[in-house]
Amino acid sequence: MLLQSAQVSDWQRAQANGTLTRDELRTLRNRIHAVLISCIDDLSSDNTYAIPTDILAQATQQDRDLAQPEKKKRVGVIVGVSLAMVFFLFLLKKGCSGTPFTQTFIVADAKGGVLLSNDGFVVFESKFGKDSVRIGDNGQASKTNLSDNFKGEPVTVYISHPQPYQVAKRDSVYTLSPDMPIKLVVALQYLDKLEGEIRDENGNPLDSVRASIQNLEAFTNKNGWFSLSIPPERQAAFHRISLDKKGYQSKTFNDVPIHTKRELTTTMKRL
Repeated sequence: MLLQSAQVSDWQRAQANGTLTRDELRTLRNRIHAVLISCIDDLSSDNTYAIPTDILAQATQQDRDLAQPEKKKRVGVIVGVSLAMVFFLFLLKKGCSGTPFTQTFIVADAKGGVLLSNDGFVVFESKFGKDSVRIGDNGQASKTNLSDNFKGEPVTVYISHPQPYQVAKRDSVYTLSPDMPIKLVVALQYLDKLEGEIRDENGNPLDSVRASIQNLEAFTNKNGWFSLSIPPERQAAFHRISLDKKGYQSKTFNDVPIHTKRELTTTMKRL
């Protein structure tokens, strides 16, 4: 019991001083854990300290009266030692779990503006597991009672939302800390391209149709297919699309959702 008490003290000092890695602390804790549980199992055995029944059967009543207090004393010792061991196990468990903390994320666009206020979730993942928190007012998301296992650990972060919003630098790794809010620059994805297919009123592919967005243009090929690239400075969630071809009625589509990656498929009529 004294030996395990010393082991627990050493473990607590190592945890406080940071002289062992998290994995080394866990290994040492599990080793102490196993020894204490083994001792409790041995002490709890009905046959370990019981007085043999054949001896009691031959004893006089006076002997019985003398024996029972001794037995009770031993049972008291067993209970006391067992409780002490359970207490050490509690210390180990408490030291492992640590103090829960709060981590705050701030979701913003590239210019620092509020993004996704009261909409969507921040999801973070490390080797200890995955957790999430809803984005609240002003784009802030605060996760309370976060397990101490996450503290100081590298995590990957992404956004859960019906629309394809995502952290701008997907490969970035962040470190969770109760004293350091994490700012996430988030952007809507799939804004760099519009594709589509144009046919005439009889269903035949139309070539040389000009598809344009903000003076950016692309032309359909012989199969009626076009692909229009949109540079970052012109990207937006919705665009106005114009279709033109000599001898055909022009067409305009307002508020086309580029981020859905949905192809623009339509027909054009002759003048």
